[in-house]
Amino acid sequence: MICRGGHHRSGRGGAILLAGLLAFLWLVLPSFAAMNNTATVTGTPRGGTLAPATASESVDLVNRAPAIAVTKSANVGSVNNAGDVITYSVLVSNTGNTTVTSITVSDTLVSLVCPTSGAATIATLAPGASETCTGSYTVPQSVFDNNGGGDGDIDNTATASGTGAGGSGPVSANDSVAVTLNLNPSISLTKVADDDTLVNAGQVITYTYTVTNNGNQTLTNVNVSDTHKGVPGALVPGFSSFTINNGDGVGNFSANSGNTLTVLYPGDQATFTATYTVLQDDVDYLQ
Repeated sequence: MICRGGHHRSGRGGAILLAGLLAFLWLVLPSFAAMNNTATVTGTPRGGTLAPATASESVDLVNRAPAIAVTKSANVGSVNNAGDVITYSVLVSNTGNTTVTSITVSDTLVSLVCPTSGAATIATLAPGASETCTGSYTVPQSVFDNNGGGDGDIDNTATASGTGAGGSGPVSANDSVAVTLNLNPSISLTKVADDDTLVNAGQVITYTYTVTNNGNQTLTNVNVSDTHKGVPGALVPGFSSFTINNGDGVGNFSANSGNTLTVLYPGDQATFTATYTVLQDDVDYLQ
């Protein structure tokens, strides 16, 4: 600022010219009402005193509008098997014009971690700022078995809640994402005789049946039946022995009842055996 005009004697009039810009710096507090500002000028005349002069101006500020938004995403669109891992990202953004504090971020399925706190909280978020919280979910077998609750996917929702500055009230937002379950129920059966060469009446044949769950859903009430074509021969009712191979190490197995297996988990294999005594009719009719 430059002052021109030299000395001015009292009572003779005159003015002091201020050349250039007169700048003031002040902190705008989030009062969100009328902001009043008063400027004061002082001077010291020769041989006397001079009362200060003031000038005021009022500026209207915008209304407070606290708001947040939540955007949730998953790193995969679908999963194929129990044990697959889904990583969720939850983006929390301050879309309002006030600072939002004490933000908690929750999820109906996973525990989230936000980088600034190492927990599921964000201490403060300025207008226009955002933070991404993450969490991982390992898909259990039960989700495949109940078809994701019946709709064929894994649904979950993330919610963020906080408080606007200056007591402007609570704010909250949520978003959901769905990951598709690629369901693939499948079963296979093999049958092997211990002697497939020429047999005679009275000879005993032992059959081995191997049942494998090749899919990604648990199978229940697995029943193996075999009808012999001889007249009038038939397999001995039920099965004489039963073993199971727990292929994936998941869960426990219920005892079989005759030729029925109560539960067979994905990747697991059950082996049954049964015997048959060759009849003369089998030889006579070449069955």
